[in-house]
Amino acid sequence: MRPGDGKRLHYYFYFIDEELGLCYVRVPTWCPFRLQVYLNGHHPLGCRPKRKSIADTRLDNDFVAIADFERTQKIADDWPVEKLHGKLDEWAGRYCPVIGQFDPEFPF
Repeated sequence: MRPGDGKRLHYYFYFIDEELGLCYVRVPTWCPFRLQVYLNGHHPLGCRPKRKSIADTRLDNDFVAIADFERTQKIADDWPVEKLHGKLDEWAGRYCPVIGQFDPEFPF
């Protein structure tokens, strides 16, 4: 092994999650396997109020009008972060399974 900052290969996995919408995971092909995850936070924020019949108007990726801002804010505040952590662990196990070889306590 030698130190250096040469070009390295990454794998990109694109998928549509039922709750989070379009996402991708970028997996490097070298240790320490620092995964990068992208997801659009507006997708879950936009879907949950619709299920509760709260109207909104969007322009591209922005909310320009929300019929009941207080209820929508409560819905956003009540979104469980632990659920997102679980999805991130699931994706790490699915798209970078070798991580289990280095950390046997990894939760997948």
